Amino acid sequence: MFLWWGEEMIQFYNDAYRPSLGEDGKHPGALGQKGKDCWPEIWHIIYPLILQVQTTGEPTWSEDQLVPIYRNGRLEDVYWTFGYSAVYGEAGEVAGVLVVCHETTETVLGRKRLEKSAANLHSMILQAPVAMCILTGPQHVIEVANQRMVELWGRAVTDVIGKPVFNALPDARGQGLEEAMDKVYRSGQTFEASEMPVSLIRNGIAHVVYQNFVYQPYRDNDGNILGIIAITTDISEQVLAKKQLERINEQLNIVNDNFRNIILQAPVAMGLFLGENMVIEVINDSFLKLWDRDRSVVGKPVIEALPELEGQPYLQIMRDVLRSGETYYADQAKVLLARHGRLEEGYYDFINQAFRNNEGQIIGVVVVAHEVTGQVLASKELQTALNQARLSKEAAALGLFDMDLQKGTRIWDPRCRELFGISHQGDVTYERDFVGGLHPDDKERITRIINNCFIKSVSGGVYDVEYRTIGRENGGERWVRAKGQVYFDEADRPVRFIGSVLDITEQKNDELRKNDFIAMVSHELKTPLTTLNAVIQLLSGKVSEPFVTERLKTADKQVKKMTKLISGFLNLSRLEAGKIVLEKERFNIVELIQTVIDEQRMIISGHEVVFDEPQPLFVSADKEKIASVISNFMSNAVKYSPSQSQISVGCDNAGDFVKVTVTDKGNGIKPGDIKRLFERFYRVDDKAHAHIGGFGIGLYLSAEIIDRHNGTIGVDSEIGKGSSFYFTLPLARDYYTPSKVDNR
Repeated sequence: MFLWWGEEMIQFYNDAYRPSLGEDGKHPGALGQKGKDCWPEIWHIIYPLILQVQTTGEPTWSEDQLVPIYRNGRLEDVYWTFGYSAVYGEAGEVAGVLVVCHETTETVLGRKRLEKSAANLHSMILQAPVAMCILTGPQHVIEVANQRMVELWGRAVTDVIGKPVFNALPDARGQGLEEAMDKVYRSGQTFEASEMPVSLIRNGIAHVVYQNFVYQPYRDNDGNILGIIAITTDISEQVLAKKQLERINEQLNIVNDNFRNIILQAPVAMGLFLGENMVIEVINDSFLKLWDRDRSVVGKPVIEALPELEGQPYLQIMRDVLRSGETYYADQAKVLLARHGRLEEGYYDFINQAFRNNEGQIIGVVVVAHEVTGQVLASKELQTALNQARLSKEAAALGLFDMDLQKGTRIWDPRCRELFGISHQGDVTYERDFVGGLHPDDKERITRIINNCFIKSVSGGVYDVEYRTIGRENGGERWVRAKGQVYFDEADRPVRFIGSVLDITEQKNDELRKNDFIAMVSHELKTPLTTLNAVIQLLSGKVSEPFVTERLKTADKQVKKMTKLISGFLNLSRLEAGKIVLEKERFNIVELIQTVIDEQRMIISGHEVVFDEPQPLFVSADKEKIASVISNFMSNAVKYSPSQSQISVGCDNAGDFVKVTVTDKGNGIKPGDIKRLFERFYRVDDKAHAHIGGFGIGLYLSAEIIDRHNGTIGVDSEIGKGSSFYFTLPLARDYYTPSKVDNR
């Protein structure tokens, strides 16, 4: 306690106040001293309070008030909690002021230190490189949270500060976090978790976030738990990456198993060899068969399994691939192997490729091998044959060509270059030198034939054609005949195309003269036949006597037969002279077939013709010539099938083509004859049909007509069950499907 008394404010204080004056300060001089003289440094602060009490008689109260005083040899900041009250004299006047005070300097400074510490903690949290927050009280109210934490929560700062954490983040409930926080708050024990999945709703979408986090108690200066400091690290990317890696490793294990299975089941010789010694890790039966070994070699170094490789370069080649990682390709390599009880010389194509583990390190070599001994020996024999052919071809003025499809080379000898009118000695090209040297009228036909030659199932690799060349440099026109053979490997892939070219210009001239003669004779014969036909028609209308009528009918049939033969020869001569021109038009081939059937019915009565007319199918073709092909098919069906039998005609949509088929119930055709049916002047040597006339022109002309329409022609036949002749034509480009045709 402290007392100011009287007008001069004389001071009195008790022993409890004494320590506040310091060890080296105002005591003892302050005792009995005037207040103004004792406290000059704070008189401006305390005198107004003293005056207020003297004037009003009302007491004052101040808490933790800063009142600096001089003590301990210096002016110190001292904090007080105090009250001023009036002390009355004998006359009832305010005679003095009593101060009851308590110095709170240490408490205030401690609180300031705590506030500063809290501010520093808040600042540290806000600037921390990881997600941090302070949760206070048993409700875990969010006191402060840095940007990383609110981003992890997927919330705005204003939406969470001051709220219990599970009110601000209701989606975090029920995942074990509440229990962990409550335990830390109650027990003061730190809680840690690694890779803990937490489901949170971010921007309206549920996400699973993987976290490493620490919950540790947040205490005041006296050690009391105020709340929890939460430190969280979002490791979702790492966890997902690890999970992905685990999945990848699982897949790699599957891949490794699959890879082993691929090797074991591969249709070619294949094996995996590990380390410098090339230990046989996996090898399939094809490789063992190629080596003439059994499975006892698995797990052994190659040189132990195949000691005959000593001194040969192949083990070193494998080691080079192991060290460099560069794939090695071998083409027709000669290898000596101990097979079938003796050392054999063989030729092989093989690939040595580096094999890497999951970390990308080269640990072995994968070898794929294919024996080509037969092909190499055949090639050598072929080369010998070619050398012999070259000796004889000069006398025959033959040009030779050799196309290696594996190496991509084309070799034309000087005579072959001469026939195509080129003098350069550079590499021959397909487009420039070959296609560019073909007569425009023959390009499409010849290129199509060559393409078919490379398909074994279509042509068997046989090449035999006649065409015209136009010299690329001199413009000279020649007729040539080219014959050749495409050679295929075991997988029916074309590997070599070899042949010869012969100048037949003088023989084509002969053909032209022959065709001109045929055309002249055919034309001259048609005139008397026309007259004879007119006479027969006139007489048929005049004569009623049965015998004469029958004879006239016979004569009429013979005239028509002769007219048809002459027309065939005339068309043949025109075709081979290159004078047949296709006059294409767009028409419904279904209607054309029906028209031809109706015409045929007028001259045949012994057969039933069946045609299930489909929806319209449109083609762009020479209508008259296609009609002649259909007519020829039907005439042959009539001639070569029993009387009263059925002839079926079909017309079907086959993708981009229309397919027309005429089927009879005849004896069928032998396989050997089928291959030659469409050759010029070819007739089946069959005693059963020796009485049937014809020169073998009709099917040849039909094949040429269909070929010039970019279609196909053929026959399916079985002895004793009849034959089906067919041809295909491309549908018109503006062809409408049946559903559109009806409504267009």
